Amino acid sequence: MECTKEQIISEYKKLKLKLSRAPTSKEFYTKTGIKLYHAQKSFGSNTYTKIQQEAGDKPRKFAIEGRSKNEFFQAYGKVVRELKEIPTQADWKYRKEKPVVGSYRKVLGIKWGQMPLAFIDWAIDKPDWEDVVDICTNHCKNKNLFPENTKVSTGSYGYVYLMKANKKGWYKIGQTGSTGRRASQLSALDLYDRNYEHVLETTDPFGLENYWHRRFEAKKFSKNKKDFFEFTQDDIKAFKEFYVKKAVKG
Repeated sequence: MECTKEQIISEYKKLKLKLSRAPTSKEFYTKTGIKLYHAQKSFGSNTYTKIQQEAGDKPRKFAIEGRSKNEFFQAYGKVVRELKEIPTQADWKYRKEKPVVGSYRKVLGIKWGQMPLAFIDWAIDKPDWEDVVDICTNHCKNKNLFPENTKVSTGSYGYVYLMKANKKGWYKIGQTGSTGRRASQLSALDLYDRNYEHVLETTDPFGLENYWHRRFEAKKFSKNKKDFFEFTQDDIKAFKEFYVKKAVKG
């Protein structure tokens, strides 16, 4: 049917109200009965984009329509789990996986080779993805993709601890293979009370410590005290509830 620009916008808004969301172009042309060539007479090229803009909506982008960042990571994790290794760009394209590689760059703002690290950051506190985190972690270790400033070699069983300093509100997050030995060493600095606030048992102390340091980056002190943080009770609670584990005391 022949429509004016105003009528087309009106039909778009009615359909949006009915769906309780912005309609896709396919839904718009199917459900309103408006033909593309009629709409093009009023809006020209990039017709549906202009209809959405005129109606006050932000047009959706091709290839990433409606996808959240969580969906990007979930799609990546499913493929890693299936392959039991990190997919290359060629693997992804050969399998015709979606979202496409280019969409990952646009949405997450990182190179494809950085996806294993990004996935670890996203999934480290999600138990359902533990197997995929392990695959990504081993890949990053083998490729030396982790930051170089770690103090403990990777691949060893150990602990990540939250230790309370004598000064109120000051805490240290670190890693060790033996909580008893580390407490003894730190007590010589006369800054610690020898008791751990909480200890997380892990097969990857390196990756887990890095996760907490990145998570609380904004609460770190100056570089010469880079392992010190000023925490609230909510921060401490977040650390303690990360795993359901009994606290280990030094």
